[in-house]
Amino acid sequence: MGKLVSRLEIDKYDFDSLIPATEIDRYQLYNVHIRDYDDRRVVLSFGIYQPDTDIGYPVLLTIDSLGKTLCGDRA
Repeated sequence: MGKLVSRLEIDKYDFDSLIPATEIDRYQLYNVHIRDYDDRRVVLSFGIYQPDTDIGYPVLLTIDSLGKTLCGDRA
């Protein structure tokens, strides 16, 4: 059985630093994948996009064992 790293819930409204508040209701989270993990952290890869378009933001979200997050654009 795996080890619980965090109980963090992810919501598109958590990314208001990427998406203007006036536009955020047009976006959805897509394709959340675990990109990497170990005993200290888990790295999630996903996108925040407008449905049926390529307009959006690819994201890497790292969550450490203390629940701290680091967010960046996917390269």
